[in-house]
Amino acid sequence: MFVDWSETDENVGEGRILSSDPDDIVNDCRLGPTDLKVLVETAYQPDAFLWRPAHKIFNMKEAVGHIIAWPADKCKLLDTDIQIEDIAPLVIKICCTVLSMYFPCVSSDYLYWICLLIVFDRV
Repeated sequence: MFVDWSETDENVGEGRILSSDPDDIVNDCRLGPTDLKVLVETAYQPDAFLWRPAHKIFNMKEAVGHIIAWPADKCKLLDTDIQIEDIAPLVIKICCTVLSMYFPCVSSDYLYWICLLIVFDRV
């Protein structure tokens, strides 16, 4: 759950935490020590402004389906039962979804193998 960073402390959206590595790159910027790399799946407050706007993405509605940076202290964990073994399949699924948006003509099997290489190359 993403909490509004500006003033209201309302829940503005929901998604998945992908990384807390400060050296990860999100929208051409280093993540940094206080932010998380997240995939936005739902916007509860569509007009809520992003912590770090990206190219043509300024609010939560526009961020749905995209990876953005969000302050770690403004994220609430909803599912604390996720085990480390559950993370790789989730990341592979997200990777395939994102790649299929950019390469719609490529087969899903081929995208799956590309994602496996990407995910396990970083482990």
